Amino acid sequence: MKSRFQFYEVVLIAESDDASRESVIGEEGTVLGMSQDAESGRWSYAVSMKSTGDVRNFDEQQLKPTGKQRDRSDFYSGDFVKVEVDPNTGRGSIK
Repeated sequence: MKSRFQFYEVVLIAESDDASRESVIGEEGTVLGMSQDAESGRWSYAVSMKSTGDVRNFDEQQLKPTGKQRDRSDFYSGDFVKVEVDPNTGRGSIK
């Protein structure tokens, strides 16, 4: 089964069965991650909330498309850190 939403797609939080998420219903967020359950085939999404930047997990049926798309660079600078791992100790050091 193909995912309904793509990375960096802006979605609307339409519903939630979790009372602690009632405050985000009607808000927009951006898909930063997705996973598919191997048994059921259902998709879930890690959504960065526009209002707070917090990332919350939602099932596919809890989200609606907005037709908007954001860029990866809106979330990630492209900076990186190089880490070298000593194979004898397993310890890493930043280079």
